[in-house]
Amino acid sequence: MFKTFKPANAYEEDFLDHAKTFEAMHLIGMFSDTPIPKMAQRFLETLNFFYKPFFDAKRGGLEMDAYLHYLAKSPVPQRRLDAYNVLGIYGSAMKDYLCFNPDGIAQNLVDDVAYLYKPHGAWDIFNDWFKALIASMLNQDAGYMEKHGIFAKNLANNPQLAPFDAMQNLYAVRVLRVIQDIDAYVDLQDITPEILQQRPTICLNPNYLNPPLQQACQTLLGQPHLEFKAQLELLGILIMDNAPCVALDTNQQPLFFYTKDAFCQALQTSFKKEF
Repeated sequence: MFKTFKPANAYEEDFLDHAKTFEAMHLIGMFSDTPIPKMAQRFLETLNFFYKPFFDAKRGGLEMDAYLHYLAKSPVPQRRLDAYNVLGIYGSAMKDYLCFNPDGIAQNLVDDVAYLYKPHGAWDIFNDWFKALIASMLNQDAGYMEKHGIFAKNLANNPQLAPFDAMQNLYAVRVLRVIQDIDAYVDLQDITPEILQQRPTICLNPNYLNPPLQQACQTLLGQPHLEFKAQLELLGILIMDNAPCVALDTNQQPLFFYTKDAFCQALQTSFKKEF
């Protein structure tokens, strides 16, 4: 997948190099008693979930370096912590939702949350390797940094670690997309036409909905809503079914991506009416 990313400049080359390094640490952190083929499959699925929409958007005309700079100046970095907390609340209870309300929750939501959420203990090995990586980038000793609490400090402003901050923002985009209306997605039977009108962003994730709600959303997505525009301005890109639908270009105008998806086509129609 990384071979499909063609850097346009030094910034994008740096981002790609660090993404590869980060994912190498991620892979090492996944080693456990799980059979290697199963672990490898899960790793590839996670890469596909996380990177594919952004890489496809780049091939569709999105300037990745400009987009990453846009995110850095957007409210996304300030919303990361709250977003992770919400993800943790729902992620830790997802099996319970599925067990007690199987008809009120879509498997697609369960799968996407699983890609994003990991119990604290599952990150222990990965965190050790990641800390070693950060220490090496800063030409410091990981043991010294751990002892003096340097890892606990905000390292985001360190220019040597800027590429990782960009990746955190990309991760936050995926999290914010999922949790925007997650309280509704775990109780689909409670969503009424009135609720859809009040909270139209529910329709931005049609793959989390049942067929009757999807049908209602296809009509709603074709109508301009301020909430759609606000979500686009927050995230800089709207992703549907793990594919880019519309993004903001460098002039803050909508960039439409080729799609055969009826929901995405409807959303693009609404933005063409609004911009």
